[in-house]
Amino acid sequence: MKKLVDLEQAEKNARLRDIENSKILSEEEMELANILQAKASAKGMKLVPERKIKN
Repeated sequence: MKKLVDLEQAEKNARLRDIENSKILSEEEMELANILQAKASAKGMKLVPERKIKN
């Protein structure tokens, strides 16, 4: 039973590590982006992400 618990914890840790590694922006960058988005919205501007062109 102990090995099963260890395996489940290892899988959970691996998933969390994968999520962390797949993040494009750090937490600090996300916070700055949210602040800038709020300032732009307050001034009536709308920030939109760049769109990918499909071939």
